[in-house]
Amino acid sequence: MKKFLVVLAIMAIFTTPAFALVTNGGFETGTTAGWTVNDANRASVVTSWSGDYGTYLPQEGSYFLELQGGLGDYVYTTASQSIVLVGGDILSGMAAFDGRETSSYWTDNAYVRILNGAGALVATPWSDTQSGKDYPYDGSWTSWNWTAPNSGTYTLQYGVANGGDNAVDPFALFDAAEVNNVVPEPASLSLLGLGLLGLLRKKR
Repeated sequence: MKKFLVVLAIMAIFTTPAFALVTNGGFETGTTAGWTVNDANRASVVTSWSGDYGTYLPQEGSYFLELQGGLGDYVYTTASQSIVLVGGDILSGMAAFDGRETSSYWTDNAYVRILNGAGALVATPWSDTQSGKDYPYDGSWTSWNWTAPNSGTYTLQYGVANGGDNAVDPFALFDAAEVNNVVPEPASLSLLGLGLLGLLRKKR
């Protein structure tokens, strides 16, 4: 009986941690649920987006997020959410930038940023800009990833803004954000515990 209780205690310990997930990381709710958007009028969940040279399609599922610049010169339209990560967890996703400008002179740009619990910038795993590119500029879907150096609460932030003027709005597209955990999932640990329990019963 004591061994049985020990196994149950071990199972409880290993199955209680909350494993990090990006809420609505692929926007498959058809909304921005789970994300904090600073201007709802400039954030849309779409099934496709028409660039100057082609059409952008979802990188997973049926939807993705489109953010529109235009709040001002280097004033970013953003979407963000907080995520609790374990050191070694890998945060990843897809992003694209549609510059829309008529000259490579302008510095319209977009980014994926990681902030720490204090709101300080930790990393910029993806960014793109109109500057120096052919125009109009349709950046391709690009994968990005970042590994958490330490356990803690981080903020995943998407952003896009005009640069040099506020006349022709750029657009940024985001999809398929997810976390790959370094710690086994609770279901796997539960199976391990049940296996140990079975061995103990057999021994008895």
